[in-house]
Amino acid sequence: MGGFFAIASKEDCVNDLFYGTDYHSHLGTKRGGLAVKNPEGLTRYIHDITNTPFRTKFEIDVQKMHGHLGIGVISDYDDQPVVIRSHLGGYSIVRGTQLRDTIQRLYDYGAVEVHMRPACPPLVYGCKFLNFSRSKSELDLAARKAIKELEGSENEHLDVYARPDTDKYAAMIERIEQSLRLTSLKYQHLDDLVTAIGLPKEKLCTFCWDGAE
Repeated sequence: MGGFFAIASKEDCVNDLFYGTDYHSHLGTKRGGLAVKNPEGLTRYIHDITNTPFRTKFEIDVQKMHGHLGIGVISDYDDQPVVIRSHLGGYSIVRGTQLRDTIQRLYDYGAVEVHMRPACPPLVYGCKFLNFSRSKSELDLAARKAIKELEGSENEHLDVYARPDTDKYAAMIERIEQSLRLTSLKYQHLDDLVTAIGLPKEKLCTFCWDGAE
């Protein structure tokens, strides 16, 4: 998703600004920009990074920048499915908010089956700490929408729906699968995600997945 990275430092901030902004860029990002404030004024660079990594586009520019105040911006406001084709079929990497349109596009292009494997568990709880999503309501979350359709209320048995070993979880996944017209849908389990990260669960924020604070 798009966003910005800013820094105020007693020393020159350009390197930290460069690497901090680069960390937030990803496949599908459309535009990138860096700006620093120094005694001579404002120095800024903006590039199209649709087909070139952020670091490659800006690594020369940062050598001409200096200052103690800086801001970096990345933008992926437009559609950004990244399609990878192989002898096993086509793969589409995309934000969750664009899934329905992307899935329909794949069918329009002739796909017979569409299988989805999210790298994280379903978002059952809206984030209460950071506004990292464009969602305006928890009902924008596919899981909560499915729960409302199954229960009549989006707030029923959330702790049960968050556990992959329950019948309610299976029913929720099936409802999401049907609503998105997917051939199959399997989410990453939280325990496996924690193992992959390599840190103790108590050092991670998993609130949006299991409600743990």
